[in-house]
Amino acid sequence: LEYAIRGRPELAAAAAESLAGVAALFAGSGHIVEVTEELLGDGLHDRMHVVPPGVDTDAFRPDGGDLAALVELLRADAAAPQPGRPPERAPDPDAGDRLTGLGRFVLYFGKLMQQKGVHLLLEAWGRLGPRFADTTLVVVGFGDARAELEADAPERTIFTGAMDHEHLHLLVPLADAVVVPSVLPEAFGMVAAEAASCGVVPIVAGHSGLAEVAAGEP
Repeated sequence: LEYAIRGRPELAAAAAESLAGVAALFAGSGHIVEVTEELLGDGLHDRMHVVPPGVDTDAFRPDGGDLAALVELLRADAAAPQPGRPPERAPDPDAGDRLTGLGRFVLYFGKLMQQKGVHLLLEAWGRLGPRFADTTLVVVGFGDARAELEADAPERTIFTGAMDHEHLHLLVPLADAVVVPSVLPEAFGMVAAEAASCGVVPIVAGHSGLAEVAAGEP
């Protein structure tokens, strides 16, 4: 809706036509219902149902954090990378070494792109970081903007490259907070929900699906 259809009426018309005969249409958030009606017309309203995406609470849980296990897993991954996995989707080879001895930290995990607002987080950390000398900002993810973001990163910022869920299950519960600073609207905000499932405070932009997750409302 946001990346392909908005601003392209020919695609909006095609999407509306393809959905004309559906009996039910499911959306992950009330925000998506609103955007669907805005871009495709309100004729679908009575057939739309909000079903928020679920979180695996057995995997993302408060007692699941284990830094030593994570470092060991990252080092094993570096020694024997998964065959066929694109390099940009893998953790950095030295990610385990970078995280060894990590103390308190604030976490971002997601794509490294302008739309996700990572540049705003780094700017904020540049101002706030000096007040919290015992805390590090950890940035997990991959994307075209990584080199630029890393070049502008303030002190006590660690970039790790991408991580799989098996890594995140061990890392997220250890964070003091997870920040989701997206600039563009988010359909739901799974990252925020996964943080909350780990008992970690999600600090989110106050818009779109993120605001719904923060409010605990579908």
